[in-house]
Amino acid sequence: MDSDYLRNHLGSCLKEALGEVVEKRPHDPIEYLAQYLYKYQENELYNRKLAQAAREAEEEKSEFVAENETERICGVERKIIKKLEPELINPPKKVKEGEEEEEPSPTPPPPPPPPPGAPRGEYSYDEDCV
Repeated sequence: MDSDYLRNHLGSCLKEALGEVVEKRPHDPIEYLAQYLYKYQENELYNRKLAQAAREAEEEKSEFVAENETERICGVERKIIKKLEPELINPPKKVKEGEEEEEPSPTPPPPPPPPPGAPRGEYSYDEDCV
C-alpha cells in the first residue's frame, strides 16, 4: 500500500530526480536532490501553463484558418452569383422540341414629338387621345 502511494504521487518525480543525480554526480547528492524536488513542482506548473498556451494558440490558428476558408468560399460564391446574376434575372426560355423560339417583342416606340409651336413642358402624350 505504501509503495502504491509513492508510485502514484512521487513515482515520476523521484525517478527523474534520481536519474539527474546519477547523471550529474553532484558533490552533495542529498542537497542536489532536495533542490531538484523543490524546483520540480514549479517546473511542472510552468510546463502545464506552456502546454495550455500552445493548445490555445493551436485553437486560435484553427479558428483563423476556418474563418479565412469561409471568407474565401464566400468570395467564390459572390463571383459565381455575380457571373450568373443576368441569367437569374432574365432566365433563357426553354423551347420544346419542334417549336421555334419566339422573337422578343419589340420595345414600344417613343412618343411622337410635340407639334410645332406647342409650348414646352405643357404638352403630354396621351395614347387615349390619339
